[in-house]
Amino acid sequence: QNQILQTLRAPESQARLERIVSQEALNNRAAVGRRVCAEFGFVDARGSVQLAGCLKALNTKRICVAGRDGFLEEVLLHEAAHVSLDRLHAMTPAWGAAQEADGGFVSTYARDHPDREDFAESVLPWYAVRRRSERLDAATRTAILEQIPNRLEYFDQQPW
Repeated sequence: QNQILQTLRAPESQARLERIVSQEALNNRAAVGRRVCAEFGFVDARGSVQLAGCLKALNTKRICVAGRDGFLEEVLLHEAAHVSLDRLHAMTPAWGAAQEADGGFVSTYARDHPDREDFAESVLPWYAVRRRSERLDAATRTAILEQIPNRLEYFDQQPW
């Protein structure tokens, strides 16, 4: 993974990587990872594509870009939710009931991948509304409260 990350960070790799990542046909992480592995020739000694290493390196690159562009906190909270909370909450009946009761999603990413992304996508708006509401304009705050009230209540009930 370190070699993959070093290669992807190299200035000469940036244009190739941006071209790959921006292609509309590559609409999910796995497709992007496979394309990056193929484009850069990331295979092991047996010739197997190093998909996991590419995905990890791309995620690290995403975090670096987020820091540069000013949304690092959001990316880290989203990824932390995957790492530490998803398996405990995302597939529970209570979370499913909150999803169903809300009837919509906080983002198109959550809508398109409700089983794997909705929980992580919903944590950030909950945190913003409940813990950092001064950072939100009134319209954004209202939109979150109206779009996912049951998910917000689910988070409110957690001991964190």
